[in-house]
Amino acid sequence: MIKADRIECALHDRVFSLGIAASQQSWRGVLLTSGAGTLTSDFAEMDFGSPSLVWSPWNRDHSLRVGAGGVGMQFSITADILAKAIGYNAESSEMRLLSERQLVVPIGGDDEAMADASHAFEVIEREAKRQRAGSTTMIEACVRTVLVLLWRFSAESEDLKGSMARSALVLQHFRQLVEANFRDRWPVNQYARTIGISADRLHAICTQKLGRPPKRLVQERVIHEARMMLENSTLSVEQIAARLGYRDNAHFSRSFKQWTGHPPASYRRHLQDRGAEKTEIEIASYADWP
Repeated sequence: MIKADRIECALHDRVFSLGIAASQQSWRGVLLTSGAGTLTSDFAEMDFGSPSLVWSPWNRDHSLRVGAGGVGMQFSITADILAKAIGYNAESSEMRLLSERQLVVPIGGDDEAMADASHAFEVIEREAKRQRAGSTTMIEACVRTVLVLLWRFSAESEDLKGSMARSALVLQHFRQLVEANFRDRWPVNQYARTIGISADRLHAICTQKLGRPPKRLVQERVIHEARMMLENSTLSVEQIAARLGYRDNAHFSRSFKQWTGHPPASYRRHLQDRGAEKTEIEIASYADWP
């Protein structure tokens, strides 16, 4: 599902909602072209000026306030649109990581980025309202454009990295390595060796900060990817098993059932029978990774 709207100029502050049901996980993109706003989440308030790209995972406790005179565009999307927008390209793992973070990215001074962002938001709004043949595909392509722009502009500076706690840097590096290598089934000691610490140290940091050991975190990532592919692609179970580095389909099926309670083929049939309603499975969100 997607909803989109323009932020028109007004003489007073406004709080915006796009009306996606509170029970549905969603993500919001905002392009503020003039004025200023505030993004309020569970953890903090983020003030931003214009022109800026703003992105956030969304729930009922979040709010977007735009000050008097503010102008821009916004959209909200659900997980199915996000997954297809991210896709399976070379940059997909980075964009998937980025999509679970709150970001405010100033884009002033870059006319090309501003033009690309404006065009993407305009097409998203138009296609969301008209819903013609191919509208969903157009929207997914434009959401991907927004994610790429965020990815290009949101790299952390070396100064910011230097101020972060060592454990947060280790977890950040670990997650980046997991995103790049989980399909190759790296063992935990290979992750630790690449980071430059012992496997015991990596285990201690993950358990202390995230409440799960590194082996479990890697497996959660694999199962998450398997679910997304079963839900959003037409690949066969055998093809998915091969792409995720399982030695055979039987091994994949046993592992997937252990985590979800359903073999892969049964899980996909269940979604189809329930009209693509997602089964609730207790796997932690990636939002708690640094």
